[in-house]
Amino acid sequence: MMCTVPVQRVIISDDNFVSDQSSTPVSIHLFDAQSTTDLVSDQSSTPASIHFVDGRPSTLRCVAFGGYPPPNVELFVGRRDVTPDFQFSSNASLSGRRGLRQITYRSERWTYSFMPDANDDQERLKCIATVVALKLYVETVILSIDCEFPTVVALVRNMFLQLLVYVAIRWCSQKFLTGGRL
Repeated sequence: MMCTVPVQRVIISDDNFVSDQSSTPVSIHLFDAQSTTDLVSDQSSTPASIHFVDGRPSTLRCVAFGGYPPPNVELFVGRRDVTPDFQFSSNASLSGRRGLRQITYRSERWTYSFMPDANDDQERLKCIATVVALKLYVETVILSIDCEFPTVVALVRNMFLQLLVYVAIRWCSQKFLTGGRL
């Protein structure tokens, strides 16, 4: 008979944000990956929001601490499985005195090129850690996607118009100073 240990905690992070549930083991079902249905959970607080810019690659990672055997980690944006877009690693660390050592696994999915688009705005990003024969452990955040494109286009257009005006003024002043000859 194989011994199983539940996941202790799961975090989702980008370069500026870290979500972190309590360090005590919990087993809540927010998302059932097999039936793809959202389930009611006992989680009382609203998920945190994590910000990205449409079309800009960003770092994103989901880390599961604990669990035996090492947990499988999956990521979903809404109901879309984005797990294949992420690298996976798992490592073990030992703590405690010899003879009483504890093995803790750290299983992580990460990417340096996560690029959600405007359609993903306000979608739930779910990181699901699963240990065989135990309940799922889920961390959820809300994606907040800023659209940068219109601002950039307006800025470039404004800079181009300023450049045209500058060139026209310089040309006219040169023509005036030289008496119409350039």
